[in-house]
Amino acid sequence: MKADPRSVARHEAAHIVVGVTCGLRLRRATAVPESDKILGWTWFHGDPEGPHREALALMFAAGVAWERGGSPADRALLRELVSGRHAERAMIRAADAIIGDRYVAIKRVAEALLHRDLTGADINALARGDRLD
Repeated sequence: MKADPRSVARHEAAHIVVGVTCGLRLRRATAVPESDKILGWTWFHGDPEGPHREALALMFAAGVAWERGGSPADRALLRELVSGRHAERAMIRAADAIIGDRYVAIKRVAEALLHRDLTGADINALARGDRLD
C-alpha cells in the first residue's frame, strides 16, 4: 500500500518543527518516498553523543507522538538516545506538547514539503512568514 503524501509530509513537518524549536539546525528534509520502508526523512546538524542528544531525542519523539505511538523507526532511534522507558515516555509527552503548541507551523511546513525538499534556509523563510518560490 502506498503512503499518503500528506501524511508523510505532516510526519516530517512534526520532526522539523520540534527539532527547530529545540535549537537544532535543519540540513534537509523530504516527504518524497525513497522506498516502501523510507517514506520521508529529516536530517539535522547535531551530535547525538554530545550537546545535541536531548534535542535529537525530542525530535525523534515527535514522530512517535505524531503517530500516536506508531513509527517504529523513530521509536528505535529515540531509544538509542534515552536512558530507559521513563525517559522515553517523558520525551514523547514533551514532543507532543510542543506539537500541540505549534500545529499551525507544522501544517505550513507540511504544505511546503509537498512541493519540494526543504533546507534550513527554507524553514527560516517560513518562520519569517515568507512564501517559498
